[in-house]
Amino acid sequence: MPSRATIEIYTSRHRRHTYAEPREGTQFQRALLLAAPAAQPEAPPAPFGDLSSIRIEELCAQVTELLRGRNPSVAEKRRSGIRALFGYLETLPGTTWQERWDASVFKGEDAQPVNVLAPPGSTARRNNLVAAVKLAFCMRIIQPCLSGFRANRFPGYAEQFRLAQEDPRLDAFFEAAGSHPRLSTVHQDRAKFDVTCALTTQGIALEDLTPAALLHYSVENKRLGLTHGACNRDRTRYAARGAWEVLHGMGHFPNGTAPTLRKTLSQGQYSVEELVDRYGIQNAGGRCRTCAAAGSRPGAGGQWRQQGSGRGWWGRSFTGRKSPRAPP
Repeated sequence: MPSRATIEIYTSRHRRHTYAEPREGTQFQRALLLAAPAAQPEAPPAPFGDLSSIRIEELCAQVTELLRGRNPSVAEKRRSGIRALFGYLETLPGTTWQERWDASVFKGEDAQPVNVLAPPGSTARRNNLVAAVKLAFCMRIIQPCLSGFRANRFPGYAEQFRLAQEDPRLDAFFEAAGSHPRLSTVHQDRAKFDVTCALTTQGIALEDLTPAALLHYSVENKRLGLTHGACNRDRTRYAARGAWEVLHGMGHFPNGTAPTLRKTLSQGQYSVEELVDRYGIQNAGGRCRTCAAAGSRPGAGGQWRQQGSGRGWWGRSFTGRKSPRAPP
């Protein structure tokens, strides 16, 4: 029961009180699993060896070798993009490419895309820069933050990343995602993208991707409005929902892990009191009557599903400007 000191006193004449919006949040407020980025492995993935301080021309030569058999113009464009990107990074403080990247405009929540290094209207140079940074990420030369990664658009990133890693576990995930019965082709591709993006931004291999690490990736995408497929920086959608189902289905997560991200984010039903308190009803008497009326509804059972909070009969009756009144 609230303290009397906190109760607003009303006269017999009806008076309005200031309406307060329900507290921010979604129906998934109380996660059973705490989100946390993956711990950095003792031996970070390095499919091409330690390239943290490789010279620019040595990197160009290595890329040329990787692209052997392709059209010579493709290799030349990649070398051009590498010289432009790493030439800029070379002017920044640091002894490794990662340190220089962290000192650049490509780090942080307001990270810029790499194509800002190209002159206005130079489409070819912009494309070369994007291709160069894609190579840098796939070769594990640079580990970007989530905003720094998503500031750029990478067509076909997931497949190129998979090929570069030569990781049997990642290959198995791609196969499982591509044949998942519940996911459409679009959502299969998003699952692949989400996993490769999480591995890139957290600097890990698939074997180190824990449920907590994937949840962290999902929550950060939601917070930053970067969920793949969301429009206009929508901050209400969680990422990696399809990826979670695929990883769970192939036995990647430990026993006891919820089969879906939705269940992981939900701790079950709210009590009637918890649902009512989300709407900040200021009149103590009205709050008590609302709780009593809601709890006594046939089939209520003392609890309501989260899904119905704020959209049921009492949600409409007791959240408007009028003082709360219990139903007859």
